[in-house]
Amino acid sequence: MNRTRTKLAALGMGALLTIGALVLPMSAFAAGNSISVSPSTTTVSPAGSIGSTFSVNVTANGTVAISGAGAALNFDKTRLQVTALAKDATEVANGVSYAGFPTAATTATFIANANAAGQIPTIAWTYTDGASAETAGVEHGIFSVTFQVIAVGNSSIDPIIGLGGLLDGTSANYGASLSSISLNSGVVSNPAPTATPVATPTPVATPTPVPASAPPGSGTTNVNGTLDSGFLGLTVPANVTIPLVRNATNTKDVQVTVFSNIMWNLQVSDPKATHTGFMTDGVKVLSNPMHVLAAPTADANLSNPTTPNTIVSGSNSANVISTLSQFVASTDQPGSYGIQILYSAVSGF
Repeated sequence: MNRTRTKLAALGMGALLTIGALVLPMSAFAAGNSISVSPSTTTVSPAGSIGSTFSVNVTANGTVAISGAGAALNFDKTRLQVTALAKDATEVANGVSYAGFPTAATTATFIANANAAGQIPTIAWTYTDGASAETAGVEHGIFSVTFQVIAVGNSSIDPIIGLGGLLDGTSANYGASLSSISLNSGVVSNPAPTATPVATPTPVATPTPVPASAPPGSGTTNVNGTLDSGFLGLTVPANVTIPLVRNATNTKDVQVTVFSNIMWNLQVSDPKATHTGFMTDGVKVLSNPMHVLAAPTADANLSNPTTPNTIVSGSNSANVISTLSQFVASTDQPGSYGIQILYSAVSGF
């Protein structure tokens, strides 16, 4: 008897948005046979911290019902270390049989070997009754991993097929290996925090005391002073993902932190020379430009030839919430679209 369950279908379009000067690869979950790391982006908070932990799931999705799934996992052992593994609770409840998963007695050795190699060997499950299968077009868990951050820096978690893959769950080809499997990596964002600049104080001259016995008289004193230009800096997230839905205006808030003791203007622009202001995927370009909004009324069209666009002005240090706004038309083609947005804080003097 085939097992069938319903679940909200994943969107057929994804997006990569990189902020500032750092570009990180991100794979959007695409329609078709796939093995993915979820979530696609993990942001370590606070940025630059060491010792924190997070978990990711390795999932499978087939264009047809699947009777088995498995994958290995590569990770940057200089920045991450495995601390725990778990089978997918739903699949265990459904009665699958696991292969490659360590026993309680061998877990410590399994994890130590994985950390030394920077790779978790293939872990897989299958139905053994010759009939059961998981629903097509739905993300199904394979296993989950808990990592501990041991060093600052961005990295990726990459699924590999190796001895794994997906097995057909249809009656005509039950147990056969499926082909054309896309692999969707996860990104771990843990950049070094940006130091807040500190202004150099101006030395103050010590006045020369007048002797008590000085006779009356007159004289001229030249007074000079220097005002420094103050300090100005900002931080933004290394990367942000915005979901793209057709026939809708899709939005995502981005927090910008300005460090300053002077007046400033916050400006945004797209630094690329072609298709300026538009999200692209190779030769494909969304038909509508991206806008950046800021309270109360600022609306910067990134394709506007007036570059850069000022979205807000202020003084001293402040947190600014800017909103990315992207309309996707019904005629836009599927793809993994991306854009760089350069945030700049400039002196308001």
